[in-house]
Amino acid sequence: MKINPDQISQIARENGNVQKKTSPSGEFGKMLEQEISRGQTQDKTASGPARLDILQTSQLLGSSLITSQNRESSFMNQMDSLLNKWENYAAGMDSPSSSLKEVYANLESISRQIKEMKNSSSFDNQSPEVKSMIQELEVMATTEVIKFNRGDYLT
Repeated sequence: MKINPDQISQIARENGNVQKKTSPSGEFGKMLEQEISRGQTQDKTASGPARLDILQTSQLLGSSLITSQNRESSFMNQMDSLLNKWENYAAGMDSPSSSLKEVYANLESISRQIKEMKNSSSFDNQSPEVKSMIQELEVMATTEVIKFNRGDYLT
């Protein structure tokens, strides 16, 4: 799967615009709004430490969000790499110039990467759709290995 950097930057800008327009939701959002409004109504000299705590809290939350986004981005990069390997595998199966050893080595690489992704800590945090896709890719890889071992591709 080919993704252009222009597409990524456009999506990032759109996500940034959406996040700026929306207000915090949930219990934390309510608490944050209360603290901000309380800080604005207090005397400016007395609100210094309270405002500092709010700023520190928001900075910590921002850094944890960035870290989780980086983990998700890394997982999606692995997913993209995995799908590219599947494309290469399919192209190798269609190409008469590819040897079965090369194609099988590619299939083993796919199986290893799937196992690594499933054993990673970020796999548990993925959506059910992504987990399902990885499990389907694992089933496909296992099926292809069985076909190779059985001799289905020898002609």
